[in-house]
Amino acid sequence: MTDNDTSGITERRSPRRHVALALLSARDEVLLVRHTPETRYGLPMACVGRDADDSALTNAVTGLQTTLFAEDSPVADSAWLGRFAAPDDEGRLDMLEVYVARLGQARLKRDTNQVMAWAPLLSPPPENMIDPAIELQVMPALALLIES
Repeated sequence: MTDNDTSGITERRSPRRHVALALLSARDEVLLVRHTPETRYGLPMACVGRDADDSALTNAVTGLQTTLFAEDSPVADSAWLGRFAAPDDEGRLDMLEVYVARLGQARLKRDTNQVMAWAPLLSPPPENMIDPAIELQVMPALALLIES
């Protein structure tokens, strides 16, 4: 094998850390987004540093709300739901810090570069609609919140 032959070497990388916002409607649905050309929906999320502190995570959640909410909408109070494992497209695990908030009086922007959909928490979604990490880990945790 030469120095230029890397076909048999798997690239190692540190897990990435993402902050996701589980935004709940009054009807107990969660907002999902899909960017083209992706085929599955996921939560709105932003990448943060691996050693981001609580303040950085909170700022990321506020930034997600600013991206999603209409200009005159108030920022919603949010709470940390938990940390989840989220495999990327190559099967490498990333960390997903999920915060939950209620939409309340806020209105969503209409002119975003992503497709938005509301998914009910208490009924199963159509097959292959939602990113598996979100569907199998986060959605059940959210459903437990609204059932209690």
